[in-house]
Amino acid sequence: MKRRKQIILTAAALFFSLANELFPSAQGTCCADEISAVPASRLAGCYISFEETGGETRAVLKKGILTLEDGMISGIADYEEALSDVIYLDDECVIYPGLLDLHSHVEYNSFQLWLGNENKQPWDNRFEWRVSMQEIEDLRDKYAALKERWEEPFGKIDAVMGDIVEYFAELQAAAGGTTMIQGYNQTDAYDTADSHEKVDLIRDTCYASDLGAEPGLEVTCLIQLYKPDAELLTDDPSTYLPPIDTSGWNLTLQINALTGKTYLDEMLERISRKTSGGYLIHLGEGRAGNLLESADAYSRREFEDLKNVLREGVKAGDFSVEDVRNAHINLLHACSVNLRDEDDYRFISEYGIGLVWSPLSNLILYEDTPAHYEYLGDQELLIAIGSDWSPSGSKTVWDECKSACLFMQKHMKDTDRIIENLLKACTYTAGRMIGHPEAGNIKEGCYADLFILRGKEAADGNVQAALRTFIETDDSGVEAVLVGGKCIYGEDAFLEKMAGKEQAVYGKHKMGLRSLQTKSFLLPEAFAGSTFKEVYDAYTVLLSGIGIQMSALRRLEDPVYNAAVRQILSQSGK
Repeated sequence: MKRRKQIILTAAALFFSLANELFPSAQGTCCADEISAVPASRLAGCYISFEETGGETRAVLKKGILTLEDGMISGIADYEEALSDVIYLDDECVIYPGLLDLHSHVEYNSFQLWLGNENKQPWDNRFEWRVSMQEIEDLRDKYAALKERWEEPFGKIDAVMGDIVEYFAELQAAAGGTTMIQGYNQTDAYDTADSHEKVDLIRDTCYASDLGAEPGLEVTCLIQLYKPDAELLTDDPSTYLPPIDTSGWNLTLQINALTGKTYLDEMLERISRKTSGGYLIHLGEGRAGNLLESADAYSRREFEDLKNVLREGVKAGDFSVEDVRNAHINLLHACSVNLRDEDDYRFISEYGIGLVWSPLSNLILYEDTPAHYEYLGDQELLIAIGSDWSPSGSKTVWDECKSACLFMQKHMKDTDRIIENLLKACTYTAGRMIGHPEAGNIKEGCYADLFILRGKEAADGNVQAALRTFIETDDSGVEAVLVGGKCIYGEDAFLEKMAGKEQAVYGKHKMGLRSLQTKSFLLPEAFAGSTFKEVYDAYTVLLSGIGIQMSALRRLEDPVYNAAVRQILSQSGK
């Protein structure tokens, strides 16, 4: 841990030595239309599609002309040269499906990565660090200070605090290719604030309209079904330092304060009525016993109870296994699920329970992560990737894939299909996990949500080169990110072709890195009449006033983050 802290401090010194180059400047004012109101366009180049091949779903590299219309891919034609109404990508570019991040506490993603655990030891489960860690207390206080001003007008900008927090959280995700993200818990005051207007930048799983679903069929996000009966207090944090024997902790059910019912009962009722829009449930986070000797007994109990409840419901005839599969239940972290155990594997596969793996966050907090990575290529299972949150996880799900790739190469013998399985996990598989196969693939009838990268090997024209480009390309290689056919971030040269006269709605964010100075961000309607620089500067000043240094929007701008990630991954499993 001392070595990790030394590396982080060295990186911090480097970061501040570059301070004179790291001040933002911007140009352009905004008044962007909503994502759905996008003129039809045609885009030509190489693209990755997931298709059934030999009884399994594989990544295939193709070349064609995509027609983007009404937010969807309305058609794909054979590639032809020199058509007048087509935007052509050069041979160094590859089009990937937009990335889905199925686990992110987006309201915290303006905060920087923690610089370490002051207790210098891994935690057993999420409850211990929540009550014992001074940094999390400080984080809560700062977030509370932000929420106190949630509905205040944001200076001269025609927006409120909630708008700008959402915008920069989504902007950070978008710069890393994310086109759909797990949204805010809808019981949060932020979502019910009368003054808040939804920022239409990327899709949010908490909004049915973003999913093309009927009202009431949005994905239910971030609920927790259980809590321990053990009383965890902050008066004496040393009481909760690991190792702790949690085998005596019993379960109590979490209650929805809005309805007075338990979240578990509400979920079971919706399964039986066949009215579920999907679930992303925080469950079983903690030490998995995969890299460390012991697992957390309490977190295991959470999963065992859910497993028993669903099986008993099927046995009693309250609902069928197929009803559970159609409810699209997904478990976030699920460190207590042991896929090497025959019964766990059988239950997860039979009931169609999805698992969302967030390895970097697990390693930072617990120095452990479950062995879900061994099963990413298993056709019987649904496993996605999630970034968790910036304070103790990745900036984006793209970054999480890069960290996961390094981790898997270190801990697995068979490394041939690691990148393909990771890309599939945050695109094709993730869309199916939430019941929306129109997300996460490039085919006719899918969302026009695209992540375009420029890489050294892309011109080789084979799928393996394109997959390596996905992992090896850094922020400078992002050509464009499109949501609903509208470019929300990208190279100026691409925007000139794609947006034409609408370029006035984009603004720059120069951070002293020449390779990033040619990229621009979309400014949504909430910031009409303002420049990107005005919005960025106002927000950084406000955060500074409550003791927060804003998280860098892109990985290349954050040497502290890069150094910490490298060190954490190098130490994993030792």
